Amino acid sequence: MNNSDFVAFWSRSIYSNTTENPIQSNQQQLSPPIFIVGTHRDSLPGNEEERQALAEEKLKDVKKSLKGTPYERHVVSKFYAIDNSLRSPLDKSIIELREHITEVAKNERYMGEKIPLKWLNFLNKIEQLRHQEKHSINFKEVNDLAAKCGIVNRIQLFTMLHFYHDLGNIIYYGEYETPDNALNDIIILSSQWLICIFSRVITVKNSSEQWARFANSWARLDEEGILEEKLLRHLWHDLLEQFEGLLQLMQKFDLLCLKTSIENSERCDRVFYAPSLLKKRCEDVCVDDWMASTSVAILYIDFNGFLPEGLFHRLLVQLVNWSQTMGGEPKLFYQQANLYVDEDHSMIIRIFPGKRSFIQVAIKHANPVDSGYLQPRPDVCKQVWKQLDDSLSRISHTWIKRSSYKFCVLCNVCDKANNHFHDLNKCLQTRCVQCGLERMQTDRIQMYFGDNDDSMSTVVPVTSSNMPPFLQSLKGVYQEITSPLLPFDLMTEICVKLDPHDPLSRDWRRLASKLGYDCYINFLERKESPTMCVMNGWSQKGLSIDDLKTCLLAMDRCDVVRLIDEYSIST
Repeated sequence: MNNSDFVAFWSRSIYSNTTENPIQSNQQQLSPPIFIVGTHRDSLPGNEEERQALAEEKLKDVKKSLKGTPYERHVVSKFYAIDNSLRSPLDKSIIELREHITEVAKNERYMGEKIPLKWLNFLNKIEQLRHQEKHSINFKEVNDLAAKCGIVNRIQLFTMLHFYHDLGNIIYYGEYETPDNALNDIIILSSQWLICIFSRVITVKNSSEQWARFANSWARLDEEGILEEKLLRHLWHDLLEQFEGLLQLMQKFDLLCLKTSIENSERCDRVFYAPSLLKKRCEDVCVDDWMASTSVAILYIDFNGFLPEGLFHRLLVQLVNWSQTMGGEPKLFYQQANLYVDEDHSMIIRIFPGKRSFIQVAIKHANPVDSGYLQPRPDVCKQVWKQLDDSLSRISHTWIKRSSYKFCVLCNVCDKANNHFHDLNKCLQTRCVQCGLERMQTDRIQMYFGDNDDSMSTVVPVTSSNMPPFLQSLKGVYQEITSPLLPFDLMTEICVKLDPHDPLSRDWRRLASKLGYDCYINFLERKESPTMCVMNGWSQKGLSIDDLKTCLLAMDRCDVVRLIDEYSIST
């Protein structure tokens, strides 16, 4: 990798894994800002003037490589080339860089936010532990530390831990409502330490470092992407007290998922799928002929020229979990998986060889007949499409904040070598789409993915005649609710908690389903606050606050129930 490649990799990572902050009027670039700094200027040949000229030439090439990228507008316009050798006085460029970083940071929206002094004292104690090379602590230790700082309220403690997690000071995924979860008992103080612990598992070990008594486990990991618990315990032999917490973190990050089928009833060791650990092999199954079959429904996922690092394997982990719930066992290969859908259907998902920023998905009928294979059923094709969209939405919401994607199909009238695609939704709206002077017929696409079979589809077009009364009048403005179930300020706080998509659907969608409005969920998603709309429907149906609390408890949303109870007590 050259300089431009390194800059592109890290810029993509920053762009993909952060949320864009609202821009301030005095900011010259989007937030978060990215500084480009060339180090070791002193190692370049020539005198000081020649080294500076050569450094500027290299930085000019880097700037050129950023043109047209989605992260270009986040890059601070001034680049720096510094001499970071250890000598005094400091290089003038380093001093200028420090001042520039301070200036840019001061303009960020979050600067100047007030937090309790107790929280700052707690952070200072965390810093002291880091200096003592303490990399992680358990919940009892953090609770004692907080008590010394005057933080004795349990809810405030969790709020503070999540606040520092969001800032990147610590890593903590514990929840107030799940005290027995292993994630509650592990607080990571050093992200670099956690990466090193994970790298024991996810980096390729030289065969000379692999203990002979684990030879079969290593082979299984290399060939099938299956990680046995006994091998993981061996790799983390010095961390067994934290084993469950670290294991759940790897699952939380979609690096592993549990293999649910029991391999040997006499053994209780768990086994995990780890798709990212598979290596390319000569005997990997080639599915190009399979993809070319006329009895296969094929979808493509277009990431607009940029497939974020790690997204494909995160998606695989979620789909493997789903496939196992459908009753089958997946087969994993390098950048590819064959997944069970139901008794009659299978799917293959892979990074598309023709365009590396595309993912290719094929659905086929698994049972051959004399004349070949049956066509896949439309309801199954739509089920797979929905599962893909749900999984990608969860990944976008939780991890890769700004991944952009759309579903499309390959054009069948132009030169296939060009890999030209049409948007799937457009194909479902018309019987043909234009490709230059040609027209591509969409009847086959509509047969697989359209809503032409009423018995198969639960989607109801939303019109003024069939729309529930509470949706006809409500356009997303809070004050339009005529019979509010709760005070507006409390409803607003509930909306903040239930509007964001929850990976387990513990959000407004479950409330809508309780009302019997599943078919309007796509329509509600376009509202300013879907929760507010649903709460209006809840009120107009004559349901009580107790009914709402019962439903929230069934959704495992004790945090919202507590919010309602605390408000009732205070008033």
